[in-house]
Amino acid sequence: MAIVYLPEEQLDADDTRRMVEETGRRCLPLPGDLKDAAVCQGVVARTVAEFGRLNILVGNAACLNSKLELEQLTAQDWDRTFKTNAYAHFPLVMAALPHLDPGDAVIATATEEALKGSTNRRWADDRPGHPSVFRVKVMTCRSSWGYTDYFISPVWRP
Repeated sequence: MAIVYLPEEQLDADDTRRMVEETGRRCLPLPGDLKDAAVCQGVVARTVAEFGRLNILVGNAACLNSKLELEQLTAQDWDRTFKTNAYAHFPLVMAALPHLDPGDAVIATATEEALKGSTNRRWADDRPGHPSVFRVKVMTCRSSWGYTDYFISPVWRP
């Protein structure tokens, strides 16, 4: 398993690596910001070089913005949220496609707020729209590839 994380999330990455390795599996920690297309290409290339293949791509990067009112939202908040939650999916999937075989999977995640809306987290997440529309277009164009496409949302409970 390879995990990509922001450098400031090193402690969490170390915990994740330890837990994966305790199950007898290998874990390749890759620090980087998926808002950068070159990082997306690099982490896929590094994963394939380390493990010899790529079977499952999970797009779980997220920026949760807890602003309640539009007036509280800055251009930087907006930019960071969309670059992380929507934009990053494209270069990541495009880098992975040449390495996916029939039966492999692409998984994207979203928050419950993004799928159902929320009165207390209006600007929290916009992940479902862009990645899901992008993947539907890819699947329509290349349905003969034979890989499985999933879109999941864990249930969030305060």
